[in-house]
Amino acid sequence: MTKLLEKAFAEISGLPDDDQDRYATLLLAELESERKWSEAFASSADQLGILAEEALKEYNEGKTTPLRSDDL
Repeated sequence: MTKLLEKAFAEISGLPDDDQDRYATLLLAELESERKWSEAFASSADQLGILAEEALKEYNEGKTTPLRSDDL
């Protein structure tokens, strides 16, 4: 465990149980979200590669236009 994580846990451990549970819930939800994103990207890597190749082909063929800040 890193020093920073140890410090965070030490701070949290001094809080009331309800607050500790809130932090634990947030941390576990974040970890689960990261796991889902990792799985989603891993399973879509081939499709993303195909889309990237198509976009690059269109760019090289002059079929794209630059994105301007006022387009946002």
